[in-house]
Parts: sequence; structure tokens; C-alpha cells
Amino acid sequence: MIAAAGTGKKECIGKAISQELEQMIQDRECLQATAGEKRFVPVLQDGPEGIASETICPIISEGDAVGSVIFLKCARRIVSSCSNY
Repeated sequence: MIAAAGTGKKECIGKAISQELEQMIQDRECLQATAGEKRFVPVLQDGPEGIASETICPIISEGDAVGSVIFLKCARRIVSSCSNY
């Protein structure tokens, strides 16, 4: 994770993204999911706890998937982040 904003950003910066998120970026998939849904994807390998919902969309530059923009809604706060692939 290279950038994050919001009150939970310290929990995310510098951590590795999950293999599931990496695959989504490679496949150029967008996702909106709520915790407990089958399609819910962990964002980080050792990520923040208590994520209620997520919106994930890959960043495409010159035809290459180079990262993603992610919005996470926690029970108490919203964290927005940008992952570098």
C-alpha cells in the first residue's frame, strides 16, 4: 500500500496487498461488496480489522493495470487508499 487517507491510514501504509486483490487488479475487475459476502476480498495480507464494505477499481495506464483505488468503510470510519501493483 503506497497511499492512504483517513483516520485508519497508519494501519495500511507499507503493508503488502493480498493475492486476491492482486488478481483483481490483473483481471481489471471492479468490485463493491459488504463483509460476509462471498465476493468480499481482503485488501491487505495483514489488513485492518472491522471492514464493513469495500469498493475497489483498478487503475489502468496505457493499457496496463498499475494499481487500484479502494474505499473501505469501517464500523467507525472510512479509509480511502491507493495500492500500487
